[in-house]
Amino acid sequence: MQNTQQAVSNAARVLSLAMLCFFVIPLVTSVTMEAGLSDASAQQDKDKKKQKTRKVPAIRANIFKKLEKAQELAEAKQFAEATEVLDSFDVVNRRDRYNDFERAQIWNFYAFIYSSKEDYKSALQAYLNVLKEKQIPEGLEVGTLFTVAQLYFIQENYRKVISTMKVWFSKTQSPNPNSYIIMAQAYYQLKEYRNGIPEVKKAMALAREKGRPMKENWYLLLRVMHYELNEYPQVRDILEILVRDFPKREYWLQLAGMYAELKQEKKQFGAMEAAHAQGLLKRESELLNMAQLYLYHETPIKGARILQKGMKDEVIKRDKKNLKLLAQSLRMAQEHEDAIPVLAEAAKVSNEGELYFQLGQSYFELDKYNDCVDSIETGQKLGGIKRPDTANIMKGMCLFNLDRLSPAIAAFREAAKQDKRSRKMGNRWISFLTKERERRRQLRQSLGQ
Repeated sequence: MQNTQQAVSNAARVLSLAMLCFFVIPLVTSVTMEAGLSDASAQQDKDKKKQKTRKVPAIRANIFKKLEKAQELAEAKQFAEATEVLDSFDVVNRRDRYNDFERAQIWNFYAFIYSSKEDYKSALQAYLNVLKEKQIPEGLEVGTLFTVAQLYFIQENYRKVISTMKVWFSKTQSPNPNSYIIMAQAYYQLKEYRNGIPEVKKAMALAREKGRPMKENWYLLLRVMHYELNEYPQVRDILEILVRDFPKREYWLQLAGMYAELKQEKKQFGAMEAAHAQGLLKRESELLNMAQLYLYHETPIKGARILQKGMKDEVIKRDKKNLKLLAQSLRMAQEHEDAIPVLAEAAKVSNEGELYFQLGQSYFELDKYNDCVDSIETGQKLGGIKRPDTANIMKGMCLFNLDRLSPAIAAFREAAKQDKRSRKMGNRWISFLTKERERRRQLRQSLGQ
């Protein structure tokens, strides 16, 4: 699960900016003389729940006009000019000239301009200044708290994200699933996975309650935290949901990997086979793994076909290792006719005695006894045959079928000496061939030959 942390971090940043824009713009554009900028939560609270009323002072007409002018300039992207208008308030040095709500809206507008210029450090400070004011609409306070949490996330101050969100949760009447996800992401960045997991589950529970669909990135965040805690059964369960609801190549492969980790070999095979059936296995390593799984689960012909197609498409290298795997698959599938050219190529490339012995075995299955003897003898000269005794048994049988009894007896005698596992069979062949050779000698003698 490489690069997961970076992916989560990037996703969080995108979410942060999107939510930032949502909260900043309504707070500024909701200015009206009649309402005196009262309670912007009407635009922020999508569930239409009422915020508690809080008595706030009105914005005076002359201040409202200047804010309106600053807004016009900002909307025209004339940020320097808009800032000049706000600077004329001199809200720092002339603080006492303005009431709490007026100061809050001046700082709120500064924050909007800083955010528009992506100066998030200055925007954060401006929003913190908004929160210092006491007599402001509760909706403005709640919305600003949420935005402050977003800005802390952008600055990677995750402790502040969590503490600010806790205050926000204590004041809001209508949290949304994304608010819990922000908490979970902050805990993830701090590697506090035990704290982060319940936050994702809260988001999911709230989404179900509201009839909203589950988001893919929620499952991804939950998956990576369980993975970091080595909770593989939970990772598997999440991946099973992902392949069902968001079927992607990487999820099928990760699911197969989890099944392997949990020793669920049949399920691993099933997941890989499903991925292959959907054309999701593209890389050489994936195709080779699938071929090996077919071999392991005693369906070698399917593995062989994957290897053959992969080599034809030049996705799988036609090297010694892969040729050996293809030859093994073909031989296990009893496709000796097809296995012979592959084995011959692999033996030539590798110059290994073992492969020449296997080539001899395939020739034997096709009753090509001369080729069988030649291949085995080449392998014996090269050395490296895993079971030299078995090679001599096979060579002896080929020689017998060629009616070369004396060399056959010599091969069986050598096998009996090499390994006790072949001693009994070798001696039986020696006894049989010795009698057969004597019978033939007597027959020739009786015929006067």
